[in-house]
Amino acid sequence: MANEFGGGPNGMGGQQPSTIGNVQLQVNEAVHAMKGNMQMMAERDLQLHDMASKTNDFVSSSSRFNRGATQLRRHQEWQRKKLCLIVAGAILAVCWAVAAYFLKVPLRVFLSIAAAALVAFGLLICVVERCCLREIPDGYQEKPVETDSTALD
Repeated sequence: MANEFGGGPNGMGGQQPSTIGNVQLQVNEAVHAMKGNMQMMAERDLQLHDMASKTNDFVSSSSRFNRGATQLRRHQEWQRKKLCLIVAGAILAVCWAVAAYFLKVPLRVFLSIAAAALVAFGLLICVVERCCLREIPDGYQEKPVETDSTALD
């Protein structure tokens, strides 16, 4: 009696149906596991692309924040310098008025010297403002001040 799997009547093929069934089951399990792994790899790839996109967005917003922070710092620095210049100008004007009163300088000479000093003071303010509030070019990054570690040893 020959069975359908090719086994003869002598019993040599008696184990074939269960062996082939076991192998087929293992192959099916392996294929299922591979499909699961492929799906997980696709999801991981998608997550990596999302993460790369978020990283690029973070880098660009970080550089915009850095430029804005630098401009804000320069603006605040200019505000401090402007305050110092105004206080110095007020002190200078008081000293100038006191000197004009006690030296009895003619009014025409005093006003011409005061006008020249006022123009010079205005030019000084313009120059300082241009130096402190200049625009930062794109891609520019200020380098931190490096200390020489060998000098500390």
